Amino acid sequence: MATFNYDKNEFEIEDTTLVKYIGNSKDVVIPKGVTTIGDRAFDNCQVVSVVIPEGVTYIGKFAFIFCQQMTSVVIPEGVTHIDTEAFAYCRSLTEITIPRSVTKFGSFKYEPEVFYDPETGVPHQRQVQVECHQIFVGNNSLKIVRIPKELKGGLGAIGWLANADVVYY
Repeated sequence: MATFNYDKNEFEIEDTTLVKYIGNSKDVVIPKGVTTIGDRAFDNCQVVSVVIPEGVTYIGKFAFIFCQQMTSVVIPEGVTHIDTEAFAYCRSLTEITIPRSVTKFGSFKYEPEVFYDPETGVPHQRQVQVECHQIFVGNNSLKIVRIPKELKGGLGAIGWLANADVVYY
């Protein structure tokens, strides 16, 4: 049982894991105190927008799969792991920003690697994709994906995005 207040008509929460969204709201603010969004927590929900609170570190497998009306999701700094197909087939989602805190997509992680700038010889550290799974597969409506430049090697993780501009920040 969660030790914080939330609407039991909207959310099924165990400890600090949001297990299932059971509400009818189109605009959802996940309660503060949640640290994990469980696998399939919003599967096929009719939500339009979702605000994920600070304190969440993990977004589960297929967490928002088939949320076809979702146009907006706010992922806060502090999320470190977005698992396999977390936002797959969210066909109305037009833009998203991946926070700098993310170091793991899917079941695999990014590992630091030192490389040297070929022009200046200055060493830099970056995150390198080890292997991953497509986070945004089936989202042809995505137009802008903002991803930290440190994760540039992990573009394959977000899935094939024919219509999207990927902006590194």
